Amino acid sequence: MTICLTSHIEWTPHWPHNATHPVIRDTPRAPGYRHIPVALTCHHEPVPDSRFTIHPARPEDAPRLQHIELATQGQFAAIGYDQVAANPPDSIELLVEYARSERSWVAVVDDEVVGYILVGVLDNAAHIFHVCVHPGHQGHGVGKALIEQVKSWARSAGRPAITLATFYEVPWNGPLYEHLGFRVLDESELGPEMLARGEHDVAGGLSPKGQVAMRLDLDI
Repeated sequence: MTICLTSHIEWTPHWPHNATHPVIRDTPRAPGYRHIPVALTCHHEPVPDSRFTIHPARPEDAPRLQHIELATQGQFAAIGYDQVAANPPDSIELLVEYARSERSWVAVVDDEVVGYILVGVLDNAAHIFHVCVHPGHQGHGVGKALIEQVKSWARSAGRPAITLATFYEVPWNGPLYEHLGFRVLDESELGPEMLARGEHDVAGGLSPKGQVAMRLDLDI
């Protein structure tokens, strides 16, 4: 299958200013779907890079993770998501806490961290709070490998699913997650902790539009 996507998949937790939950947008199969015009090169499935390995994140990785997030901001600015691009990266303190609580992993190439994923638990499901791959290492399956690591973590903990929130219409977000098996949740399927997360972010002043919640059910 040929897809017009890179392997970069990233979510920074944002919610609409006038809602306490993710906005459930129409899918490509529904009438209201709108494509964002953006020039991407079509290519086949990501070519695996045998050089990268996945490891638990360490507290000392935090500055590098900030650098990776900052390096991706231009990709959002290029398609009109200026507010996302302007957001500061996750704090060193937060990234260190994820590492110490064993809820983050990194992809490493030649002793350099090139991508990472941050997870937690919402409504008894493993929840991906952030996935980020450095632009220089996209297109090689790094993001997919990080998600596979979260699948293993979720199954070992007896979690029935993985959830996330993302900007569906961003070409390397919603469509790629669907390609990996995630489905868009209806508003009625959102649990109380997912809704509370939305309220928290709304209270923080975050207000981009076009988010959806997605879920990948697991065989455990």
